[in-house]
This record gives sequence, C-alpha cells and structure tokens, in this order.
Amino acid sequence: MNTISALTTTPATATPSAAAQAPVPQDAVVGTTPTSSEVSQAAIRELFRSQGPSEGHVLWRAKVDEGTKAPAAVGPDGALYVVTDRGVTSLNKDGSQRWKTALKGLQGYASPVFTPDGNILVTGGYKCPGLNALGPGGNILWQRPLGTAQVPPVFAPDGSIYFGDYDGIVYHLDASGNETWRHDVGSHVNGEIGVGQDGTVYAIGDPGLLHAIDKDGKPRWTKFKDRAMGDSVQTGAGVRVTPEGELLMVNWNSHLRCMGPNGKTRWQYGAFTEKRLDEIPRKDRRDAVQAGNTGMGSTPVLSPDGKTIYVGGMDGRLHAVDREGHKQWVAEVGDDMGDHSVQVAADGTIYTVSEHEGSVHAVSPEGQILWAYKADKPQNYAYIATSGDEVYLTMHNGDVFALSSKALQQRVEEASRNPDAPPPKLVVGEGHIIINGIKVPKRQ
Repeated sequence: MNTISALTTTPATATPSAAAQAPVPQDAVVGTTPTSSEVSQAAIRELFRSQGPSEGHVLWRAKVDEGTKAPAAVGPDGALYVVTDRGVTSLNKDGSQRWKTALKGLQGYASPVFTPDGNILVTGGYKCPGLNALGPGGNILWQRPLGTAQVPPVFAPDGSIYFGDYDGIVYHLDASGNETWRHDVGSHVNGEIGVGQDGTVYAIGDPGLLHAIDKDGKPRWTKFKDRAMGDSVQTGAGVRVTPEGELLMVNWNSHLRCMGPNGKTRWQYGAFTEKRLDEIPRKDRRDAVQAGNTGMGSTPVLSPDGKTIYVGGMDGRLHAVDREGHKQWVAEVGDDMGDHSVQVAADGTIYTVSEHEGSVHAVSPEGQILWAYKADKPQNYAYIATSGDEVYLTMHNGDVFALSSKALQQRVEEASRNPDAPPPKLVVGEGHIIINGIKVPKRQ
C-alpha cells in the first residue's frame, strides 16, 4: 500500500518547481530567517511534512482494481463514478463500493457525464465503441455502437447530446440516444467539444483544426487548416465556450486564444511572455509564437464569476488571465499540468494536479498556494474531481483518495503557528536559494 505525504504551505505567489538536492557552496551565506514569501513557502513546505491519513485531511481511501485513465465525476447524488477499461464503478460518500457495471473493452479515457435526470453517459473504446447510458443504479439503459472516442459527450442547451469519435464524425443525438445527424470533419476528434448557447458545436480535429458546426449539422467554418502547427489548437485540451459566446482554447505555441463565434481571433496571451501578443514589440513576436508547447496544455476554465480564465502547462505554472487577455498572476505549482489538470470549485479555489506525479495543489483566487498533497510513488496517470470542500484524487493504479481541503488548510495554519518548529536552514548561492534541501531560483 502506498504511503501518501501531505505537503502544506503558507500563502505565496510562487512555489518551487522541484525539491532538488544540491551541495552547499563553501562561500554561501547561511541564515535562519527567510527574507521573501518564496523562501518562506519552501521552508514551510519542508518543515511541516506529515505522513499518512491520521491527521484528518484524508477522509477516506478506496481501491478500484482496474485503475483509471480519466478524472472521476461526482454525480447529482454525491456518489463518485470512476470509469475504467472494464466498466464503471460507483463509490458511496464514505468510499465504499456502491456498484460496479462491466462494459468489456471500454478503455476509459473519458470521464462520465450526467443527464438532467441523473443517468450516466460513458464513451466507449476500441472493443466497446459508441455511447453507453447507465441508470443511477448501474443498469445499462441503452448502447449506441457509433465510433471509438476518448472525449466525453456534451449536452446542447436543449438537452440533446453531441459526441465525437476517432473517425472524425461528430454526432447529434436526442436525449434517448437516437441519432439525428452526423457530420464528418475529416480527422480524429481530439479534445472536449464546446457548445454555444445557440447550439453551435465547436470540435477540435487533428492536427489542431477547429470546426464550427451549426445545430442542424451544417458546417460554418474551419480554422487553422492553412497555418503552421504552432498557431493551431492543441489537441487533447478542449474548447471552452463562455456564457457570452466567446471561445477559449490553447495553441500549440503556448498561447491562450480568445475567439468570437465567427471564428475571428480577439486576442492571444503568451505563457512565456505573460502578455498579449499584440502588446509586445513586433520584433519579439516571432520568438513568442515559436516558444514551444510546454507553457500551456490544460483546457481553460473560468472563475465562478466568469471574470478570470485559468490555464496551466507542463512547465508547472498556473496562469490567471482576465477576459481581455491581461495577466492577473502566475503561480508556480511546480508540477506538469495536462489536458484536464485544472478545476475551479464553487468558492473560487483553483485545484491543479500533476498527471505524472499525483500531486494536488490548492490555489486561492489571488494566486496564493494554500496547500499541496503528493503521492510518494509517481503514477502514469493522476486526476482530480471536486465537490464542495472535497477533492478526489484518482490514480492509474486504482487508488482513490478523498481529501478535505478545509482540513488541509487548517493544518497549514496550525503548523505556521507552531512556536517549537526548528528554524529553516537557509543557504544563499549563486542564482539560487536552498532551504533544507529545497532549491529555489532567485528572483529579482
């Protein structure tokens, strides 16, 4: 059984990207008092490390033997639903198994979604293609052998269903799963589909094309088909449609793009420049658009009030951008963030997960790191789902953890008030600072 470590931190605007051991320079200045929030955070992170679920921040732990490759989902009944390669498992609020339904050959790359009446929709794999509908008790209601997919279905405003598959077909189904139309975009649908309030469908196809299809299945426009790969949409991450009808997506060149429903780009924000593309000198724009794809990779998400966009990247940085494409803050959580690695709770707390390290970070709406939680043994896949104060961490090996965000935050506050804590050992070297073995780059 794996041991889990809770890493607690004080509020700060940045987190060290890795805990790297380094030799102490002979001419280093050694002290005991941190001089910046960056140093203080690294010290607290090291000093107040605890083991195991005994402190109350792990509400329960469960095991799904088949493992998972997609985020779990919290149903309207508060139960947790996990898709595996063999079917769907439902867990009660205390982590006990509620039911398990076998769907042979499912290949669970997509999260389950819920219809307005509480039924569960699951997309199938190579040996179980199409769309499957289960009742709240796990009974199979209907199965539609459409195509193989790795993205979840989405709902139109009228309750009908959109579904995209590996063959490049976008389907429209009624609420009972009956096909009403299909449209071939010509390439693998790769990324969560976006749907506007008018029923327009926005689907990402390989190699990064964006297709707009009206609610009757007729194509409207396709973007980026004549552009370089860097300017096209990053596949895997999805299209986010705002309540106002704007489209948010990430590019292969680590830019966050905002488009109107007509396909016209309004602005682009660069992960490495931390500015809008039109606000940097023209001579610097070429370098900005050829900066690589590590700066952004997650599907953009909105704050509860809709005023802020959050997006993360493989470089471990979480960006907060306003609706006009201007930087609000950047937090360094230190872990790679993939397609579905950023979520926002109803209270505005942002949660991130490293898909390859099994670490979770909670970030305040102001960009402060509230707490972090990390699995001792890295996993190939790790995902999160949230419900109220609870955060559910699901791992590739089948481990499922329910974390209490409130308890973790309280532990941080208690630890920071501990008068008996030993002072951190601070080492200032050339270009970096080391606190108890954690190496942090210096900043101006």
